[in-house]
Amino acid sequence: MINGRPICLFDLHEPLQVGPWQIDCIELPYPGEKRYPHEGWEHVELVLSGDPATLYARALEHLADEALLLPGIKLKQSSPKGEGERLANPTLAITDGNVTIKFHPHHIRDIVASERVKQ
Repeated sequence: MINGRPICLFDLHEPLQVGPWQIDCIELPYPGEKRYPHEGWEHVELVLSGDPATLYARALEHLADEALLLPGIKLKQSSPKGEGERLANPTLAITDGNVTIKFHPHHIRDIVASERVKQ
């Protein structure tokens, strides 16, 4: 459960190669109350492993200042919590209103594993 919604994780036998990135896991959350104007990808999540306290600065290092200043670009910092979550997993989300990129310091598998640990 993440933010009160069940999620399914699909581990890929062969990672998808997209440019310089390898995608080895697909997360599919159960639909929530939010309504979307179109079908398709709502967002992509990228993991920048490291100290959660420095995530925002590390993520911004990967983005051109000029791109962040374009009209319609919005940034949002948050710290979503899953049930029983023990790992801090802050988020930096960047959107142009159509597509959103979210940066996290931990892989979704690590977050799910942290929730399974008995208190």
